[in-house]
Amino acid sequence: MRRALPIIRQSLDRLQHLLRTSSDTQRHQRIHYLYLVKSEQVKTKSQAADILGVHRNTVSAWSQEYERAGLRGLLEIHKPDGSVAPLNAQDLKRLRKRLSSAEGFGSYAEAQAWIEKELHVTLTPGATFYWVHIKCGASPKVARPRHEKKTPRSVMPSLNA
Repeated sequence: MRRALPIIRQSLDRLQHLLRTSSDTQRHQRIHYLYLVKSEQVKTKSQAADILGVHRNTVSAWSQEYERAGLRGLLEIHKPDGSVAPLNAQDLKRLRKRLSSAEGFGSYAEAQAWIEKELHVTLTPGATFYWVHIKCGASPKVARPRHEKKTPRSVMPSLNA
């Protein structure tokens, strides 16, 4: 069912002022939509969508939000909080303490096993690398063993001699 364009309650001057002062792209598009409707530059939501470069369903959602909650509701942009970090500050402190100790970790797999056993948190290998190397600044890797018959670099004769 086709719904008419909303009746815009703000004045053109107010919308122009909001357009000039808006720095957020999402809010700017929404205000621009209201301006186009108020100034009668568009007759349908599809025309407005073409001008603004969004889908007509997006414009329809904006219209419904404006009718339901007004300008304030339309300009309120929901941003999700994101996921919760698997290690809290106390766990991170314990991990740093273990990394700085003499025994440390021989590999990331060993660190991953310790985190699962001691902190009761299951991490992927990539997440283990992130928490150990990026967050804690540690590198559990040790130098690869050299073959016993191979001449150590410090004993090698120099080319200049």
